[in-house]
Amino acid sequence: TEGTIWKQLVIFSLPLLLGNLFQQLYSTVDSWVVGNFVGPNAFGAVTSNTPAINALIGLFMGFSSGSSVVISQFFGAGDIKDLRRSTHTAVVTTFFIGIAMSAIGFFGAGWIVTAMQSAPEIAPEAKITSWSRLATAGRMKRFFLGSMESTVPVAPWR
Repeated sequence: TEGTIWKQLVIFSLPLLLGNLFQQLYSTVDSWVVGNFVGPNAFGAVTSNTPAINALIGLFMGFSSGSSVVISQFFGAGDIKDLRRSTHTAVVTTFFIGIAMSAIGFFGAGWIVTAMQSAPEIAPEAKITSWSRLATAGRMKRFFLGSMESTVPVAPWR
């Protein structure tokens, strides 16, 4: 590493920060559109799963940060064999955990809404709405991309 550590750390974490910023912006715009054009119960139904989704995104961001540390160590040591193996492990693990979490979100949307003790007037709509199911199932892509944001800077194919 050349230069100050804090500067390198900030540069390395910028993709994660930008990814999180865009995720929050997406959620904000989505909530605004539904709240203004569909109604308050639909707004409540759409936003009721946001804390669960954000927790999963945070989990995957933590996983990707941890994997990038291991991958970076192999990159710094010039150990291409372990670099490729650790990158492959991170990608495959993220892929399969993302599929599992998406399936749980899609098929368990009703249970998630109940477990989060959503307001009684929005719970029925939140449980059956395709938004809750699709938003949770569609996060697999976000989980995967979040993991890749931190591994691409040191990927073995560079």
